[in-house]
Amino acid sequence: MNKAKIAVLGAGSWGTALANLLSNNALDVTLWGNEPEHINEIKKTGFNQSYLKDIPLSKTLSYATDLQSAVKNSAAVLIGTPSFALRDVLENTAPFVTPDMIFILACKGFEEKTGALLHDVFQQILPNNKLT
Repeated sequence: MNKAKIAVLGAGSWGTALANLLSNNALDVTLWGNEPEHINEIKKTGFNQSYLKDIPLSKTLSYATDLQSAVKNSAAVLIGTPSFALRDVLENTAPFVTPDMIFILACKGFEEKTGALLHDVFQQILPNNKLT
């Protein structure tokens, strides 16, 4: 049986912790971050020194700095970005999304500029995808 591929968007403490947990549970996980130097440091050291400096990351965790390669062939996309970045990340991810991808919002709060709840922001941008 093939492992489910999951993209985790957001390489801060929350996204990294979730990606590591999923990877340690035998899932094929790609962690995406928008800062290449940060992702390269994580790849090189096996630690997210900026956010989880004392936690060794799974050896099977993969990394990406472009959204297309992060979500390509993923069954699910877990979003662990800060709420202020959600709209931008979703808009930039939208061209690479397939209708069968399942999304999981692991971010909290609301959109500061509009006051919209995050699931409403998701529905505005990806109305044809399933949100869990």
